[in-house]
Formats: sequence, structure tokens, C-alpha cells
Amino acid sequence: MGQYPRSIFRLPLASFEQKSAKSSGSLNPETRIEPSGAINYAGPNTVRITDEASFGFESYMVTNRSVIYGRIDGRGSAYKGSKMLFEIYRRLGTVEIEDQIAVTRLLQETYPWIDSNKTGIWGWSYGGFSTTMVLATDRKSVFKCGISVAPVTSWIYYDSLYTERFMGLPEDNLYGYNQSDVTRLVEGIRGKKFMLIHGTGDDNVHYQQSMALNKALVDRDIMFEQQSYTDEAHALSGDLKHIWEFRKKKNLE
Repeated sequence: MGQYPRSIFRLPLASFEQKSAKSSGSLNPETRIEPSGAINYAGPNTVRITDEASFGFESYMVTNRSVIYGRIDGRGSAYKGSKMLFEIYRRLGTVEIEDQIAVTRLLQETYPWIDSNKTGIWGWSYGGFSTTMVLATDRKSVFKCGISVAPVTSWIYYDSLYTERFMGLPEDNLYGYNQSDVTRLVEGIRGKKFMLIHGTGDDNVHYQQSMALNKALVDRDIMFEQQSYTDEAHALSGDLKHIWEFRKKKNLE
């Protein structure tokens, strides 16, 4: 098995100080062109670029399937000062989504061995929301495909304690709620490979969220795939083996 180094990049974007991207894979200009994927969360006051060792599905894809994976901490992420943190206050699903797209595009343009025709994104929970928003708002098709697991699709239907902390009340921020409602933006998903996964027993992000997205996509005759797990909660812990096998199949496609 070859050695797969990890690299951290700091990229100036959108008139802001810096965005951070962490990449895992064979970053060697003499290697073949390789598919790439972004492991996406992008939730407020969170970080995905850390010094801790972690091994998961992406580790398997990097070491066995020659896939390059990246993690991106953009605006709204933690530990970079209050200015950057509050960039997404009352407007979830905006600049943090722009940063996922912009950083990935810059990496594609910088490293010719990243296959821009085989770049995908996946995320779970808030990551599912941002994955869907990325595909819906990515006008230049930086990402060709995505897998969204247990996504919020409209903040109107999510836990008020979490939502109102970052978005305020619908009465005083209706514009922000409407702008972050991905069911209003599904036309941007047309022509991209999109996979939706959710457990019917999810008591965190209710299954209603995926059904609303399903209806919006079907009403506009936009093709997608959906996998539902009966009675499974938010972590889908009872069916993880099935999910990882299914994701492996989709990644290889």
C-alpha cells in the first residue's frame, strides 16, 4: 500500500483572511489523474480540520481506491475569531456553502491530477444540508455528484433551540429562512448525480425533511436516487454496514 500524505492549505478567498482545506491522498504531480471528494459539514462553530488521528470510510477510499478527500473549514467555522464565526449569523446556507465550492474549484485549478469531472461531495445532518445546498447553488458544476444523509432541507421544520440561535425567529428573518430552504433551489441539482439517504425514525432531523426535498425534486422532474432505512434514527447505527457498502458502490460509479 502506498503512502498517502496529508496536506493543509490556507487559501485567500472572498475578501476574507483565509479559508483552510485539508487534503488526504496521493498529492504527487507525477501520479495519474484521480477522483476527489469533499467530506462536508460546514455547521456553525464547528471545525473539521484538526490534528487528531481519525479513520473512517474516507480512509478506505484513499488507501484502496485512489480517491483524494478534502475537508474545508470556511466562514462560520470555530476558532478563527468572532468575525469569521458570525459571517453566517442569520444566513445559514450562504457563505459557508460558497466557500466549499470556491476552495474545491481552486484546488481543481491548482492541481491537474485532481479529476474535475469526478469530484463529489457528501455530508450528514448539517453536512447533508450543506451538501444539498452546494449542489443546488453550484452554477459552474464544480461538483458532479453528491450524497446527502439525513439533511435539514428547511430550517422552519428543525429544532427551534438550534435554529433560532443561529437564524433568529421566522417573524424577523423570513428572508433568511426562505433563502436557506433548499426545496426552493432544487433546479440547480438537475443534471447532477444526487443520492438522498434518511432513516424513517430520525428524531433529530425528521424524515419529513427528506420527504419535502423528494417532493420538490419529483415535482420538477429532476432525477435522483433515494435510500430509506426503516425505523432507523439519526445515526443509522443499525444499518451502517449496509450504508457503507452502498456508499462504496456509489463512489466507484
